[in-house]
Amino acid sequence: MPREAHRGTAWHGNSGVPESTEGEISYLTDFIRGVTPLFVIRLLRKLERVLDPHGRLSYGQEGEDLVLLRLFERRESGFFVDVGAHHPVRFSNTWVFYQRGWRGINIEPNPQAMELFKQWRPGDINLAIGI
Repeated sequence: MPREAHRGTAWHGNSGVPESTEGEISYLTDFIRGVTPLFVIRLLRKLERVLDPHGRLSYGQEGEDLVLLRLFERRESGFFVDVGAHHPVRFSNTWVFYQRGWRGINIEPNPQAMELFKQWRPGDINLAIGI
């Protein structure tokens, strides 16, 4: 929409954003930055229950975590070894177990991924080595 159409609105520089909405955008940006991935995951889980109360959210690439969860559903705790762990949540076959109190060893040669494991999985042993 051309600027002339908004004669009563003060414009902020060359951004094309009216000053009246600049504060709202700043607030929204700060809010989005403050939303942690864990919050987003919890929100998705709640939405999942509303949309399909019989469905389950899989973190594994092809649902392997749900197959394992079914095999070990009666075990309240346990220990796992995840070789080639990749990421603490994305495509993780062990994240669902970690959330249930299981602990284990995550092995991933990528040192940047290990920083994420240290943040998301402090109860695990996280090793940045290749096997």
